[in-house]
Amino acid sequence: MRVTQYIVKRLLSTIPVLLVVSVFVFLLVHLAPGDPAITILGPDATVEQIEQLRVELGLDAPLYQQYVSWMSGVLKGDMGESVFAKRPVLDLILQHLGPSFSLAVLSLAVAILIAVPLGILAARKRGSLADQMFMSLSVLGISVPHFVLGLLLISLFTVRLGWLPIGYKPPSSGLLVHLQYLLMPAITLGVGLAALIARMTRASMIETLSMHFIKTAKAKGLRERAVVYKHALRHAFIPVLTVIGQSFGLVLSGALVAETIFNIPGMGQLIFNSMQRRDFLVIQGLILFVTFLYVLINLIVDLLYCVIDPRVRLDRK
Repeated sequence: MRVTQYIVKRLLSTIPVLLVVSVFVFLLVHLAPGDPAITILGPDATVEQIEQLRVELGLDAPLYQQYVSWMSGVLKGDMGESVFAKRPVLDLILQHLGPSFSLAVLSLAVAILIAVPLGILAARKRGSLADQMFMSLSVLGISVPHFVLGLLLISLFTVRLGWLPIGYKPPSSGLLVHLQYLLMPAITLGVGLAALIARMTRASMIETLSMHFIKTAKAKGLRERAVVYKHALRHAFIPVLTVIGQSFGLVLSGALVAETIFNIPGMGQLIFNSMQRRDFLVIQGLILFVTFLYVLINLIVDLLYCVIDPRVRLDRK
């Protein structure tokens, strides 16, 4: 019952956040230089055509009326219609959400498989050559731009070896085919995430391994593996989980470079194309939708805290 109450409380607390974001995004889009009607019709359009389109889009009304009309539709699940695609904004977002979600999940899986073992090893070997090598590699992983790593992977695995294809295939094409197309972009994004997560894992493990309950466990004669993976890692994983949750939201909403290089029709490409075309309804809907995703991811991370560490209680928050 407490879990249900906590979830409802957190969801209700997101309403003011979404309202503030909606006002900010609405004003930012509508007060930006340029007229959406001229962008849609082109520079050769007549004044009468531009005015007619402004009336059709509701751009002739005062800003507060436009905002109220838009938010009324959002609360009913209607974010409007794209002026270029001639489709509901929510349908466009959901269509592009699938590729971005698959890429985010696989990228995070690659990052965790690399980062957590290396972070634990570096913490156990603190100050050693292995630790110094890890620190150097993590800095390199954070520093290398996505487009550089992506082009290198394409050059090696596609052009020279011919092992992996470029593009995107939906899950309906088969799970193995789907993963094969997503592997290179997932590695491209996962390397940078792995460096960040590994550094957090190392720092958190170093702090945990110096705590008294770890020393007590060692004094009782427990094996080193049991002390590290059963006791220390569970305690140290909470800050790591926070970074993982934030990384998932970041990849889900902002993997524009990787999606462009590997031709993946995700949310990053949709944001970029909508900004180029000044498709303001799509931009507003996307940012509001991404904000809600971030809130939802943070809620899931909070609930996972209780699973990892039973000392964390929801009724204390």
